[in-house]
Amino acid sequence: MKIFATKISTSILLFIGLFLSIPLFSFSCPIPVFRYALEYWEADSYRLEIFYKDGLSSEEQALVDRLKIKPADHGMEANIDVKTTNAEGNGKTFTHRYSEDITPFEFPWMVLRYPRISGIDGVGWSGPFNRENVNLLLESPIRSNIANKLLDDATAVWVLLESGNKKKDRQALEVL
Repeated sequence: MKIFATKISTSILLFIGLFLSIPLFSFSCPIPVFRYALEYWEADSYRLEIFYKDGLSSEEQALVDRLKIKPADHGMEANIDVKTTNAEGNGKTFTHRYSEDITPFEFPWMVLRYPRISGIDGVGWSGPFNRENVNLLLESPIRSNIANKLLDDATAVWVLLESGNKKKDRQALEVL
């Protein structure tokens, strides 16, 4: 009986030893986490608020609809949540919330805020709600270039935003 127990113990130890000798990477995912995130994680949405007075024209409403296009419709999507607000009916809310951040020169007016998860509640950008500005939000050649490089398996794409100070810009470029 003792010999039988020893053979079983030896067999179990041999099995465990063989199992542990198999490289662990054979069980890991071959896709790097950053690549998985780029391809499968949804981008956080910026908040675009459009303020108007006396309603939106049919052209302006078409621009709102264009901003709300989902990928199932055209295969592309802007990571923007759009909200329209009548500034005339909500004057107190508008004045209280934006008087320090922006002063609209005309209506309709757009206010772009950072994604909620960023914790930044300030205004990222604001300007008149018109075709030119909507195109700037949706069709950025630089953003498309960056996206194409990332989709072509680049690990990272560096973007240098110049400050206007040539010495500091040169130093930043050297760091990159």
